[in-house]
Amino acid sequence: MTLFPELVAQPRKERTTFRENTNLPIHRWFKYSAGFSADWVSERLFRNKDFKVIGDPFAGSGTTLIASALEGRSTVGFESHPFVYRIAKAKTNSLLTDSNSFSDLAHDFLLGSKDAKPSTQVYENELMRRIFDDENLLALSKIRSAVDQLGSSPNETIVWLAVVSMLRSASHAGTANWQYVLPNKSKYNVKSAHEALKLKLEIFKNDIASIQNREMGQATILNLDSREEASADGLECDALLTSPPYANNFDYADATRIEMTFLGEVSRWGDLQGAVRENIVRSSTQHVSPYKRKAIELLDHPILHPISDELTSIYHQLNLEKSSKAGKKDYDAMIAFYFYDMARCLATSRAMLKQDGKAYFVIGDSAPYGVHIPVERFLGQLALSLGFTSWRFVKERDRNTKWKNRKHDVPLKEGFLILRG
Repeated sequence: MTLFPELVAQPRKERTTFRENTNLPIHRWFKYSAGFSADWVSERLFRNKDFKVIGDPFAGSGTTLIASALEGRSTVGFESHPFVYRIAKAKTNSLLTDSNSFSDLAHDFLLGSKDAKPSTQVYENELMRRIFDDENLLALSKIRSAVDQLGSSPNETIVWLAVVSMLRSASHAGTANWQYVLPNKSKYNVKSAHEALKLKLEIFKNDIASIQNREMGQATILNLDSREEASADGLECDALLTSPPYANNFDYADATRIEMTFLGEVSRWGDLQGAVRENIVRSSTQHVSPYKRKAIELLDHPILHPISDELTSIYHQLNLEKSSKAGKKDYDAMIAFYFYDMARCLATSRAMLKQDGKAYFVIGDSAPYGVHIPVERFLGQLALSLGFTSWRFVKERDRNTKWKNRKHDVPLKEGFLILRG
């Protein structure tokens, strides 16, 4: 008998990654590499019929929301990244429309975007000029003008998502593993912008048609910060299925810079601090460096008392390592802010969960400068102090074993942190 019957291994799929979602209707609309498997969500719900109301305090691009709704469950999620929230909102809106009405709007938008007046904002932006050729820059400036005329109806938000999701296929610039743009790394098979948009709209239409006859639950996405416990007011979820940011220095703000620049929401890299980073869990050195001197004060905050001794020791180790490194990245400050923010998120998670509920967090550990951070244990200990009754971690896979540029040989893992209410 397995120790955790709720995590009986399904056929080999990458349950903790977004990879399988790229073949699933709706989920595939925007490649969100920091996500996790929608099939894993469906599996959990199949095995737990008493999970009627599902919550996700880190909704991201909407994996839990869409998968749960397609299984007939009610679901609610928080997402504080303003651009990613709009992605999830558009996806959940797909449950409220039909393929014929969407097809009509998509057809009119495509035609109208070809005749629209070019947007000067697209032409004048340095990043846009670097990553798109002249032909696609002109086409995109027209598409941008058409986007500016869209409203907030379900179909219009889905058209918006089709536009932003096709941008990278129309760019000659390369992209790193997690969507960072690499302007100096060229790629081939670049599509014309309008052809790329046409293909996306067709995929979206077919996906909507494939689900519109299913009985679905209600999916609600809220632009709220899970660090604020008041966000959970009035909620009573049977289960939470989610994946918080990892403490691995991934900059979630920079990951969507192309799309936000095209939309005029930022004009340069420095704008990301106010536009995105201030709204999200602090898990990257780019985020915390402007106020790193405050980090040491957080180590004594009451919410971190269960781990403060170990965390303080790790903080000083990282500070010492930093002094000998050329890049001098503020990993010491990052882990202080990260666990402070995550403790607050755990408090909110407990508040939104029923007394006998269960929470599943897809998480991974990290080792900045080769100093191991026992993320699963730290989060488990914090969870107990914040009202959860037990925690367990089930390893799913080894992580980062194929990276040729790894700076350390510390073995890392990824899996499921299971919390009971």
